[in-house]
Amino acid sequence: MLSAIELELANNDERNLWQDAYRRLSLASGSDGPSSAALSTAAARHPDNRLLNRYRDVLPYDHSRVRLSPISRSHASSLGLSGDYINASIVRAEHAGRVFAMAQGPLPATVGHFWLMVWQLRSRGVVMLNRVFEKGALKCHPYFPDERTKRVDCPDVGLRVELVSSESFGYYIVRGFRLSLLSNKTSDPEPASAVRDLLHYQYLTWPDFGVPQTPGAFLNFLMAVRRSGLLSDPDRPPVVHCSAGIGRTGSLAVIDVCLALIARRGSLYGVDLPGEIRRLRCDRMGLVQTPDQLRFCYQAVVMGGRAILANGVDRADSLSFSIDEADRRQFGMANNSFAEAGDSDDESSSSSSGGSNHSSAINDNAYSLLRGNLDRQRTTWLSCQHRLSGGGGGGVPFPLYNEEDEAADDKRAAAAGVDAAEAAFKPIPTPVVRLRDLAWISLLTALGAYLVYQMGAA
Repeated sequence: MLSAIELELANNDERNLWQDAYRRLSLASGSDGPSSAALSTAAARHPDNRLLNRYRDVLPYDHSRVRLSPISRSHASSLGLSGDYINASIVRAEHAGRVFAMAQGPLPATVGHFWLMVWQLRSRGVVMLNRVFEKGALKCHPYFPDERTKRVDCPDVGLRVELVSSESFGYYIVRGFRLSLLSNKTSDPEPASAVRDLLHYQYLTWPDFGVPQTPGAFLNFLMAVRRSGLLSDPDRPPVVHCSAGIGRTGSLAVIDVCLALIARRGSLYGVDLPGEIRRLRCDRMGLVQTPDQLRFCYQAVVMGGRAILANGVDRADSLSFSIDEADRRQFGMANNSFAEAGDSDDESSSSSSGGSNHSSAINDNAYSLLRGNLDRQRTTWLSCQHRLSGGGGGGVPFPLYNEEDEAADDKRAAAAGVDAAEAAFKPIPTPVVRLRDLAWISLLTALGAYLVYQMGAA
């Protein structure tokens, strides 16, 4: 007899009910969560913190947000006037033995904050579910050292990150980093070494507007993360992020939690996937962002759960899953499009800090120009929005996050025969354009007021 989760997957597929299932999930998440007071996002909306959010509608709750502490007094000013803010949440699933630190992809101004969070939480590593560039758009600031940079210094928070190793597995990369203090003073509650080694797992082939074709490759990635021990210590939670920190990040978390429960109980029966999403959403809003992501979670949990039960719970983290041909084609298309867009992720390297066999579809100069140009555009846009909003106290500095809109754009572009990467690239407006638009609006407003005055005088 099939379990409830298997029946739900089959029924929703057969009757095409995933939109309805996702709608019910969203409605239920608003009715059975914590009180409205507990769901406050006051810190994220504070004028001093608004520009630290990538998207204006993806904010951490006050009760679960990560609160930063400076490593020393000399670094306290780098955390801003509010002193402790980062767009990240501690998300707990303690009944499954899991705690996650879920975060948005770092912005240029929050790279140091991100690594300070990793240091402060004593995380064993970072799980990254996006690329730096996707379809020509900057999804996340390049916050970590790679084969070109080797080292990232964060003097604003007193930390340094160095690349120790990098190994590619085709559709994901495992890097070894060394995180060290630039200061001898620390505010950690317990004495800690001045140097920590950590792992960085990056999944390369989750489309930014959809989901993988089948769960096999993603489950292999998840099993690799599990074997490393990153997910198994609630006292040292892993930092998990994508671009907004809710869609792909939430999907990984709910899949892992459900598989952990299946291994503990030895059965698929009683696994309530929507219920687990609702519990996780009590700590971070909007986790699992689209109906397609919800369906993918069901597929991954059913496939992974069956494999765990068939091979034995004691081998739950050592399983290997076959990769469908559709996924292989998707990998190939993703590799080509991202290489053309100038992605910093090296998919064919396996090296250590002592050497490199890096090969890329673009040369270093082209990469540097593209990354520098996009970073300058974002920095300029932030400063322009900061001025136009009166120093950060108003205005809307960031767009809404909506993966479904991106999917619709891509489908329309494909139907029209337009290059998807070119169609998806939305340039960030410069101050000249925005100020010119503002000038036209002011002129037209003044002209309208004058005409109304003349008509009234007549």
